[in-house]
Amino acid sequence: MFGTSIDFLTKQVKDLSASSNRSISRIAAAGDSAKLSALDNKTGSLGKIIRIRVNNMSKQDSIRFFQNAISFMKFQEETILYANNLYAEMKALAQRSSGNVTSLERLVLNEQFTKLRKEALALNELTFNGKKLFDELAGSVEYEIDFGEDLFRNSDT
Repeated sequence: MFGTSIDFLTKQVKDLSASSNRSISRIAAAGDSAKLSALDNKTGSLGKIIRIRVNNMSKQDSIRFFQNAISFMKFQEETILYANNLYAEMKALAQRSSGNVTSLERLVLNEQFTKLRKEALALNELTFNGKKLFDELAGSVEYEIDFGEDLFRNSDT
C-alpha cells in the first residue's frame, strides 16, 4: 500500500529534480542573465529571467517538500511494521495464556503482554521533525486486558 505511493512520489521528485536541473543549467549557460539583458536593452527579458529563477526556486522547495514527505511516510511504514510485530507477539501471548497454564505461567505471560502493550502505546508519541507520526485519535482507545487469576472465574460467583 505504502510502497506504490512512495514509488510514485519518488518518481515525481526525480522528474521535478531533472526538470529543475535542466532549467538551472540553461540559465547558467547563458552567463549573467541580468547583464546580458541590460546590454541588449530588451524590456521583458529581465522579467522572464526573474520568473525562471523564481520558478526554479519554487521547484526546489517542492522537491524538498516531497523528499521530507517520503522520509515521513517511510518512517511511518517502518513503525507500522514494528507495531504489527508487537501485536503478533501480543496475540501469541494471549493465545498461550488461554490454554492450560499455571498461575505462575499466566503471571509471566501477563507481564510480557503488559510490557509489549506499553511499547506499542509509546509508538503513538513518536515524532518526525517535530510532527507527530500518527494521529492522536488513531491510538486513543484503551482496552484493559488482564491475564491474571480472575481470568477464568466461575460464573456461579
